[in-house]
Amino acid sequence: LSATNAAVAANDLSGYKALVCVFLYGGNDSFNKLSPTDAGERADYLTARGGVYEPGNGALGLPEADLHPITDNASGRTFGMHPAMGDARGIYQNGDLTFLCNIGSLVEPTTMAEYDARSNLPLGLFSHADLQRHWMTSVPQTRSQVTGWAGRLADLITSQVNTNANISMNIALNSVNMMQTGGSVIPYIVTTSGASEVNWYGQTWTQAKIYTQLTDDVLSRSYGNLVEQTFAGANRSALDSAIAFNEAAEAVTLNTSFRTNNNDLSSQLQMVAKSIGARTTIGHNRQIFFVSLGGWDNHDELINNQQTNLNRVSEALKDFYDALVELQV
Repeated sequence: LSATNAAVAANDLSGYKALVCVFLYGGNDSFNKLSPTDAGERADYLTARGGVYEPGNGALGLPEADLHPITDNASGRTFGMHPAMGDARGIYQNGDLTFLCNIGSLVEPTTMAEYDARSNLPLGLFSHADLQRHWMTSVPQTRSQVTGWAGRLADLITSQVNTNANISMNIALNSVNMMQTGGSVIPYIVTTSGASEVNWYGQTWTQAKIYTQLTDDVLSRSYGNLVEQTFAGANRSALDSAIAFNEAAEAVTLNTSFRTNNNDLSSQLQMVAKSIGARTTIGHNRQIFFVSLGGWDNHDELINNQQTNLNRVSEALKDFYDALVELQV
């Protein structure tokens, strides 16, 4: 990480930037998400896919007529995006989406001969659990790594870009993840409805008022036991932070319509958009977000499952893109 450290030291950290990771648990079969349409490359694709898919024939190649055509402006090569990704294709055509192809886990540059000899390869190739860990840690030669690359990055810069000690610059939707976990920085977990508050606390009806007063009393006491004092302080900070985060996020008005019906990814990205809109109030000028979608471990019914899942990804990306345009970021 010394190169990152040097880069941080040499660069201006003013202004605002965010990184949003959409993590597909299980592993997407990307050869159908983006496939070549040049005649020779198309022939190779169909050979690898076992031919063109028809119900019951076991092949996995998509009919070229069903693909959304795109052209790489730099090389002139033509490709086809999955039939379910029409929304994402529109973002590509606008020049605001790109693909990084043929990438994966390596410990070092590896030849086919070295691969066949199993020379210094990443651990657990073809294991979903291991490959997910590789992507999150960027240390594929060990299973003992306990921090992720986004966490280690946040360790280096958080003091310079985050004025809120109680809300991490690393924000995750619904779950703790290794990618955002550093030595000192851990992800701040929110749901699609915001940060989790304590039930009844702060409400105006009689019993809730009593509960709020009792909670404040318990958390404001001075405890002789260090563990009790730390526990009370942590709960006080967590409660205050959740209230502050939700007030900031709820103050952000978005006219963009997110298609959240049966699309949890779109719901997650809607909260990310609100968090970006609330960045000044929250106290961040760098943020790293983690959202995820499961259902990619497909040992059968790949064609049908990809149709459903990639449609969700495409819709969610378009909704999020439109919100970023609205937020002028």
